[in-house]
Amino acid sequence: MLRKLHSLTGVVPIGAFLVAHIWTNARALQGRSAFDAGIAPVFARPNYLLLEIFGVAIPLAFHALFGILLAFAARPRLRGNAGTRQSAYLLQRATGVVVVAFVLFHVGEVRLTSLRGIIDETDYFPHLCALLSGTVHGVPLRAILYLLGLAAATYHLANGLRGFCFGWGLTTSRRASQRVGAASAALGLALFALGATTVVYFATGLRLALSGRQEDVLAPRLGCGDVLVTNPATLDRGAGPFETGAGAAPSGQRSASPPGGGR
Repeated sequence: MLRKLHSLTGVVPIGAFLVAHIWTNARALQGRSAFDAGIAPVFARPNYLLLEIFGVAIPLAFHALFGILLAFAARPRLRGNAGTRQSAYLLQRATGVVVVAFVLFHVGEVRLTSLRGIIDETDYFPHLCALLSGTVHGVPLRAILYLLGLAAATYHLANGLRGFCFGWGLTTSRRASQRVGAASAALGLALFALGATTVVYFATGLRLALSGRQEDVLAPRLGCGDVLVTNPATLDRGAGPFETGAGAAPSGQRSASPPGGGR
């Protein structure tokens, strides 16, 4: 029963939340106005914090803790190509550990900053821009970390979907299992592509994929550190993060380094 509950929570609500989270954040590709409009209804819901705790945090904690227990105690029961399935099983456990570490890091530097009153929910856009555009000795370490965490999360979900369908008896034949596996892989790749495009956009201003409607016109390839001041909330809400706005440093004056790292 616990195994089935562990599998179920990986799909609903955690998997559903991951899909919605990536999709909502991809609104940033249309500019700050679209991004703010996308997340505003989420935080406007009554008792949203309770929904976060009981609808996401607690299921995630159970899924993570029981998954770690399985990783150390369980032995895989493999069918078909044992070598391939063994690799998938081990990678599923490894990505699970990576995802747990990344989620704790991500929540700590983004969600908890608003809960502690350091930033407002309406300032997530410049905050993410400042974080992901930061570099250490010229290397965008945080952006690379986000891409690795995203890859681990999307693989874990895609491979987990196949295991969920098998464990719950939804795929009773080898052909059905192959179809589910192919569909899950396609979903995982699509989610990673969309999420990676968003991360690259926040880090560099470069749109690898464009949405149909652009509300803010942004100059590509300029780092947030060129225009953001120490307090990202001072950024002009009508301008994109790479444009000169109210929060931009005056011409010829160097702006403060973003909190994500040195330039």
